[in-house]
Amino acid sequence: MSTALLAKEILETLGNMEKRNVLTKRKFLLRGEDLFIVVLDEAGGISTPSKMAEYTDFTPARLSAIIKSLEGKGYILRHQDEIDKRCTIIEITEKGDAHSVQLKEGIIRNSLEIIEKLGEKDSLEFLRLMKKLFDIMENEERRSE
Repeated sequence: MSTALLAKEILETLGNMEKRNVLTKRKFLLRGEDLFIVVLDEAGGISTPSKMAEYTDFTPARLSAIIKSLEGKGYILRHQDEIDKRCTIIEITEKGDAHSVQLKEGIIRNSLEIIEKLGEKDSLEFLRLMKKLFDIMENEERRSE
């Protein structure tokens, strides 16, 4: 297979995965509120909107909507910083922590299912290639800065 055809097939496959939300539906990748709550939990359960924007790459409008929704669901609390009254603190609740644990368990369960279907050899090769791809992309990003 030529390099051009290989590149085309890789892009088509990635495009199909994105179009069908395969990774999101199977909870391999988290988005929106799920991503926010897991990132907040991994950050120690407490953060600021600006730090969460940095961690998640959400726009201010998207972040605001997510915070409002998660607060309404009882997953987070929002309050003013005692030291800097201009700063808002976001804190995960017990309910939010439990939801984060469920999300992470689901990711692990789905990953184990895929590993079983791929087999150990293919799983290790996939991991090796993903790490190599990450290194290539990270180096390209550094060069462009």
